[in-house]
Amino acid sequence: RRFVLSLINLWEFTLTTESIDIYGQSNEEVFHGLRGPIKKIAKDHIGRDGRKGALFERGAGGEGIMPDDPSSEKATVGLTSNNEDGNTTNVTGKWKIPLGAYQALFRYLTREGSVEGIPPEQLRAATLGRERADKKE
Repeated sequence: RRFVLSLINLWEFTLTTESIDIYGQSNEEVFHGLRGPIKKIAKDHIGRDGRKGALFERGAGGEGIMPDDPSSEKATVGLTSNNEDGNTTNVTGKWKIPLGAYQALFRYLTREGSVEGIPPEQLRAATLGRERADKKE
């Protein structure tokens, strides 16, 4: 498995996966298995607009759902759900994770596979930018 972490603003980053598993495990299966650890690691960290924890954003313009929301079991990549016509579809999207959870999640992911982290200079710039923004408030 290969994980890619990308900075999206001063407060958050995203996680994407690429399956390099020779046993044929799909990206969706890999990503689904990360839901619990993401929730646990990110729960006490503050994201953009003061929101705590990781936010799952559904693909194709769907709404995000907090991981602790009771409906969150529907909001994980790779889960299947039945739509109105009875067909099964995959739920897709991405996790937006507070930057404060970066180091802990990075360490966790390195035990699970290959990780392409956020370049250190981008992390430093984001940290400094966030500190400045916090001082202005």
